[in-house]
Amino acid sequence: MKRTFKSNQFWFYASLISFAVFCLTLSWKTTENIDSLITSSLFWGAIFLLLWRKRGQTEELVKCNRINFKSDFFATVFGFSLLGSILFKSVSYFWFESLLFLPFTPFFGFLGIIAIASGFKGLKQYWLELLLSGLLFFPSDKLGWWFNQLFQTQIITAKFANYLLYYLGFNTISQSYNILLHLPEKGYFTASVNYACTGVSMMILMFKLTLLLESLVMMKMLQRFLLPIAAVVIGFVLGAIRVSIMTVLLPEPAKFDYWHGTEGAQIFSTLAILIFSSICYLALNKQKLDSVTPTQNSFDCLLESHVTTDKYK
Repeated sequence: MKRTFKSNQFWFYASLISFAVFCLTLSWKTTENIDSLITSSLFWGAIFLLLWRKRGQTEELVKCNRINFKSDFFATVFGFSLLGSILFKSVSYFWFESLLFLPFTPFFGFLGIIAIASGFKGLKQYWLELLLSGLLFFPSDKLGWWFNQLFQTQIITAKFANYLLYYLGFNTISQSYNILLHLPEKGYFTASVNYACTGVSMMILMFKLTLLLESLVMMKMLQRFLLPIAAVVIGFVLGAIRVSIMTVLLPEPAKFDYWHGTEGAQIFSTLAILIFSSICYLALNKQKLDSVTPTQNSFDCLLESHVTTDKYK
């Protein structure tokens, strides 16, 4: 039975690794976006790490009937049907279908592998990894578009950037998602804040990284609540600063194109990740020190008690 368990476990992880490589290859051939490939690889690595942590506990959980590698006929047929549909569609879909096909491929493929390995009853034991496979790989642009429609981030970003410029001494007025800039020696200029300039995609990416961190690291409930807010605020503020810079540079097309293009966007994306990483490091380091301090205090009290006892002997 132990050999069967080890064999099932091996084929489960081998199938999942093969499917991850398949998804990454398909994504690269379709989009040829290196940033998307790197982030997708990071997300797959996090899912494998969660499963690897669970691997050491799996054999004990099997004995307690809390985890299993037992499937049934209907679950197996369902899983192979999902995987077969994905493989068939991957060689026959049109370019415009990639927007609908690629985002859901990791989730449904992972669902199929779990159904084959553990049946429908085994879905609950991988609920976190399954949830992450659905959220992390969904395109940030699509999630950002819905976020923008819900919160009108174009207008909010324009108003915030206008306030920044106004308090820095520039003569500006905001009208809807437009910023009107008056430079005495150069004239009037209008900056229209489009969706791509709002930094929503950066906010969504930061939010995904927060989910990734919270799934991998033990932290307090308050930290789990505040870190996603911090991620969104950092992305929003840096996006507004970028809009302010581009507004001021409207009279100089070459400089404006630089900050409006890929290079300028990557600078702010890198800056956002560095700031957020620093906040996470400080928060988790403080938590680590807080958890160590009581132990150290207990040790000091024990040592002091021991010295006092020896003194009065």
